[in-house]
Amino acid sequence: MYMKNSSGLIALLPLILLIAYSANADSWALPEERTVCSKNNKYCFKVIPKKLESQLSYFKDKVDGKENAGTDKKAQKNYCRGIFYSRNASGSLKKLWETKLVNEVSPVSVLVAEQGDFVVTFDNWHSVGYGDDAVAIYTTTDGSLIRKFGLSDFLTDSDIDELPASTSSIHWGGTHWIDKDKIQLVLEVTKGKRKFEKDAEFFEIRAELNTGRILDEKRDRLPSLQFIIQPIADEAIVANGPAATNDATCFESKESERISSVDLLKKAITQERPNYPPAAKAVRASGKVIVEILVATDGTVECARAISGHPLLRASVVVTLKKWNFEKNQSRYSGFIVFEGTSALVAPDGTIIKETH
Repeated sequence: MYMKNSSGLIALLPLILLIAYSANADSWALPEERTVCSKNNKYCFKVIPKKLESQLSYFKDKVDGKENAGTDKKAQKNYCRGIFYSRNASGSLKKLWETKLVNEVSPVSVLVAEQGDFVVTFDNWHSVGYGDDAVAIYTTTDGSLIRKFGLSDFLTDSDIDELPASTSSIHWGGTHWIDKDKIQLVLEVTKGKRKFEKDAEFFEIRAELNTGRILDEKRDRLPSLQFIIQPIADEAIVANGPAATNDATCFESKESERISSVDLLKKAITQERPNYPPAAKAVRASGKVIVEILVATDGTVECARAISGHPLLRASVVVTLKKWNFEKNQSRYSGFIVFEGTSALVAPDGTIIKETH
């Protein structure tokens, strides 16, 4: 689930921002008019933000669910708009067109193509990374919108959850640019650090400027907390926490043949990985979870109880292991399965790549 862009969080965001603004923890200056030009300085784009009475009035109106939040009622033509110019031989700017932008208040940054054929805006004032208009592509023929899209259109929920975030924003971007030879927009996405931080690294996502079509496959690219199956010798298994009580009677009432953890894994026909609990992700809970299981003669799991591991990780592992299927046998058998909660990347083929430092 895209927690950072869920409807519940979006609904609470203005209230969070209102509190944050009062505490001066993550405040934003009011947006101002600015003009951005292409690298060759032949074309320029002027952004005129919607005028607000104040930051506080905007956030308060958001909390109250009012339309046109925070608007300065005295201002005329009060919406976010852009004006496109070309530079003539004398060096002065000539206005070609004006259009209403998709941003509620103002974009955060702008790219103007050197050929003067496209303008791209990025993010929204006060809420970088949120909404369906984190990126918007306009044609300079008449200023019409080619396409707008949000982070979830080109990033997985898992990757979005790994991006650095503040009270109001998801700091996802680096230095975006236009590949004029391929007529493509190149988006730089951080691998974990903001672009101004030391040793910040990025990966690229490309989109066609003519259509807005995203060219790269949407897949996990950033390590996130995952469960990895860990074969382990039985002598290394130590119970350091209370066993779950719900299956204690199950183990006590049934006889079984004890086999090693390694042999038990070999008998597993299905090996579904547990989902990482959101609460555990929130506090970055990790480490090994050791679960004792008893397998019935038909290969299903009769009993499962966690004997070790972080409390926030145990339940998810136990629930998943009860769904596993094993080889059939004339008698019941039991043993231990060990999972490690760690930062890892799932490759396109399903292979787990353990993060190294």
